[in-house]
Amino acid sequence: MTAILVVMSTSKRSFKTTYYLRNGRANDKGSPIMMRITLNGDQLNFSINHRVPEKFWNSKLSKASKGYEGYRELNRYLQDLEFKAFDAFSTLEREEEEFTLSNIRDLMNGVGVGSVRYIGDLWDEQIEDVRSRVGKNLAYATYQRYLTSRKHFTSFLCTSSKKLDIIVWSNLQKNC
Repeated sequence: MTAILVVMSTSKRSFKTTYYLRNGRANDKGSPIMMRITLNGDQLNFSINHRVPEKFWNSKLSKASKGYEGYRELNRYLQDLEFKAFDAFSTLEREEEEFTLSNIRDLMNGVGVGSVRYIGDLWDEQIEDVRSRVGKNLAYATYQRYLTSRKHFTSFLCTSSKKLDIIVWSNLQKNC
């Protein structure tokens, strides 16, 4: 019934996407199209908010067939979603040690995009704040120590994990 469109496998992770119809929810406009994302055997299924009649769905290719009006636009949309999924996967794999299917879906949907920050940017903001307070309530030596700490942290990050920076998800809340 379903066909795997693209498979990406790294030494650590396996990632797949596919589309299928949810036949039990058919109405006069057709059945809902579902997207399935698989990461290391775990699956996340969600509706893409489009419907197509079952007779115009090619389950082997996971796309709409030529007889369906608007099939080109729908298939282009499906392809765009697939690219978004792989882009989100690639971004998270490059930037994060651990991430979940929900992180991939959120990044695809733009949730948290504005709140994704790098630790280096946050550190630089803190350093700028310290620099602005030099001579008022902080000594210049304190500012120099912040710069030195930032330099050592960046050097450590490069040598230990081969990363230049780390994403900080500011939409995570600290529980008290």
